[in-house]
Amino acid sequence: FQYCCSWWGGEKPKVRTNEQPNRVTTMSVRLQQADELVPKFTGFLSFCGSSWIVFEVLSDPKKRTHVYHRILLMMSIFDCVTSFLWIMSSWPINPEKSPNTIFAAGNDITCNLQGFFFQLCYGTFLYNGFLSLYYLLL
Repeated sequence: FQYCCSWWGGEKPKVRTNEQPNRVTTMSVRLQQADELVPKFTGFLSFCGSSWIVFEVLSDPKKRTHVYHRILLMMSIFDCVTSFLWIMSSWPINPEKSPNTIFAAGNDITCNLQGFFFQLCYGTFLYNGFLSLYYLLL
């Protein structure tokens, strides 16, 4: 995963070319830009969708009383955090440690904070499992 701080080492990702399958070349600048811009757009769409679910559940007092909606609320909150981190993607990376990472503008602290909060994405999986268990038991 290229959006990590210290172990990335500043090397460009390698891709295989179609012309010579055994030859490994560095990723082109356009491909690298696309690789770092796509998570920002998809993360934004995911953030909007999850925020809408949070708004829908919190705005209706009746929905807040049901277990299903509470599980969905917590899953959406964790997904909002994860989506925001995907929007940030390469911005928190230290450009001195990863000079070939486009749009890197952070420092070690921002990069480590992003890595810490990326662990919250496991909460989404956990609540998804709870939601599946809820459907199984009811």
